[in-house]
Amino acid sequence: MKNKEIDNSITSGFLSDPIFDSIDRKFTCIEPLPGNGQTKLFKAKRFGRWYTLKSIAGEQGVAIAGYGQLLKKEFETLMAIQHTGVVQALGMENVEGIGPCVIMEYIDGATLDEWLSKEPALKDRRRICKEIADAIEYIHSQGIVHRDIKPKNIMVTRIGEHVKIIDFGFADTDQHAQLKQPAGTYNYMSPEQMQTNIPDVRNDIYSFGMLMKEMNLGRAYKTIIRKCLLPLDQRWKSMNEVTNAIEKTERRRPWQAVAVASIILLAGALTLQTWRLQHTGNSASLAALDSMRTELDQQRQNSHNAMSALTQQMKDSKTSLGDSIQHLVSANEQLQEQLKKEEKLQQAALVALHKEMRRSGVEQHTDTLTRFEYRWKDLSLRIAAVGQYAHKYVDGLENQCDRISRDRIRESMLNEWQSWSNEISQRIILLLPKDVRNDTILRQNLPPDIKL
Repeated sequence: MKNKEIDNSITSGFLSDPIFDSIDRKFTCIEPLPGNGQTKLFKAKRFGRWYTLKSIAGEQGVAIAGYGQLLKKEFETLMAIQHTGVVQALGMENVEGIGPCVIMEYIDGATLDEWLSKEPALKDRRRICKEIADAIEYIHSQGIVHRDIKPKNIMVTRIGEHVKIIDFGFADTDQHAQLKQPAGTYNYMSPEQMQTNIPDVRNDIYSFGMLMKEMNLGRAYKTIIRKCLLPLDQRWKSMNEVTNAIEKTERRRPWQAVAVASIILLAGALTLQTWRLQHTGNSASLAALDSMRTELDQQRQNSHNAMSALTQQMKDSKTSLGDSIQHLVSANEQLQEQLKKEEKLQQAALVALHKEMRRSGVEQHTDTLTRFEYRWKDLSLRIAAVGQYAHKYVDGLENQCDRISRDRIRESMLNEWQSWSNEISQRIILLLPKDVRNDTILRQNLPPDIKL
């Protein structure tokens, strides 16, 4: 069997083109960054991308026994973490002119304390707090304790304003045996962290509580912060408990706004309805108002019960009340616009109803009944047709207003139609001869509110 000729264009293999062999792996544009005294940080470029290089701080690093192991420990710790809220380690190598370095992604942003100095909005501070909590929870899930959570070790990116936790130089795990002595930053360290070399996730929870105090998150977070700073055995047991408490606090706030809004919106609706009735003076509508007031009293009682249940929660959320009020004002404005729209639709509906009444020709025939008694049935059908027109007209408003508004417009039109129908019927009866008015069949077909 002959060997087939191999087509190299579709065969896998190593590239030997000189253009790939000439790619320079050296770091360029190396610039120093602020460090912490024990390490040196640099910003450097390679392959058209910026990186952060972390190395031992020269002679001081050499003087500290085993400091090279500390850098290796940080690298191993970072390589175990893959999370958007934590700085990413990309490798460890010997960089010319610097020495052994951990290669990390470069973060374009500001430290948390620098970001807070710009006085961001409360909602943004709470969002950043939640991102920090999520990142710490993930770190703990990997069996790692950071041991140095503080504002300078948290970056907020320039684009998108997202969290990146950095500097794992003091981080510890159960797998590492070296450099286990107490470590951290005094103002953020838990009391037990200063005395023991055993890592505990509750050390980071204490530091996170100190962090939240500086972020000025409002009274709603006061209970969460207080429990973060309790003695070790009374503190939150895990960051999962902390993040759940934060989420519960954020879910609670919209319900407080709804409870207050229900009272304001119902009061606004009653005010507008009262104004409307004062101008119409319709007795049937006044009866509807009494029914509405009864319903409103029940709704107020329900709102009062809901408010009583939320009173204690609102005491802890006083600083967020401004946001709630803004939502209430906006909702009330929307309600007023909706009611104004309904008022215009109702006026147009009544105008259309009166046109249909005139078009029915009923009123033009009332003066002829002394000679054409048989028209009674025809006029009754015409009057009923006007009532049916009212229903069809309201059904046609389906795309212009909601069901509740359509029901109120329907009620207004039918009240007007009923008043007109009774007036026409009474006028017809008075125009008939007395012997016709005493007719039994006629009496049986009269509406119940027409008296002969």
